[in-house]
Amino acid sequence: GDIHGHSVFSDGTGTPEDYYTYGRDAADLDFIALTDHDSWGFRPLSAIEEQYFRAGNSFSDDEHFVVILGYEWTSWDFGHRNVYFSGADACVFDSRNERYDTPDELVSALDAASSIIVPHHLGGGPVPFNLDSWSSKMMPVSEVVSVHGNSESSGCRYRIYNAGEGGFFRDALNRGYMWGAIGSSDSHDGHPGLRTNGAQVRGMVGIWADNLNRTSIFNALRNRFCYATSGARIVVEFYVSGYPMGSVISEVEPKEKVIQGKIIGENDLERIELIKNGTIYNRFYGNGNRCDFHWVDDEGESNRSAYYYLVIYQMDGEFAVSSPIWINVK
Repeated sequence: GDIHGHSVFSDGTGTPEDYYTYGRDAADLDFIALTDHDSWGFRPLSAIEEQYFRAGNSFSDDEHFVVILGYEWTSWDFGHRNVYFSGADACVFDSRNERYDTPDELVSALDAASSIIVPHHLGGGPVPFNLDSWSSKMMPVSEVVSVHGNSESSGCRYRIYNAGEGGFFRDALNRGYMWGAIGSSDSHDGHPGLRTNGAQVRGMVGIWADNLNRTSIFNALRNRFCYATSGARIVVEFYVSGYPMGSVISEVEPKEKVIQGKIIGENDLERIELIKNGTIYNRFYGNGNRCDFHWVDDEGESNRSAYYYLVIYQMDGEFAVSSPIWINVK
């Protein structure tokens, strides 16, 4: 899926109908979201929100093409973040409205049971996201890859432009933030799921869901059963002691952690890096475009919490980043 893009309703090209049609019929996406800016120019999105959300509802078709309703809360003080809704009802809380112009006010205005907030521009880009404004209540995932570049870590491939220090995805995990990873294009050319001309990456999100419908897609995002790619449709399965990506494991017996993965690339795989607690802990190599691995972390750190995630590299430069799995030792 591609769940970040813009139409003529803010600073993009084409109508919402054009956007959804391209995503469904040309890009062959399974799910999509249009996230126009809440305030851009003279006409706030809240003034036309009925028309805006109606277009998304008219295109959503369970088991064929799912539209998640959303918009971009566009604060130049606190950073940009996308708001997504679980069903057919949605509302724009405008960042230029004094009632909703801080991250805390936005969280208070939204229904935590039916909304999530996803930050982007981690580590750099036009408005670097301020990690201090994280909300554990409504931010289960962050956008790691988009047209702006890769925000996985300060030394990552195709690093986001205007990069600073201390604001990347890995930095957030090292702070203790329990974020999953997604990618999406942030397209402004009316072509969701397609690489923007001149861009190194485009961004896409893979999701493990029970069904292709709004509830399943939304719940998968909330539970971090998802991963980011640079745009390639890479299949990523990742488990620690039988628990899938996004999981929080409160106890692991025995002390050994069984690390398993199954990767199917669109092209030949270069390597798979296992990140543990902020450092490259192991590497795995496949055969052609496939890699299946089973490895035991037997360090015996039974008294230490940890997180693990994967970074997958293809020979052609495309890549993927899994959501982490956390070991919580109490």
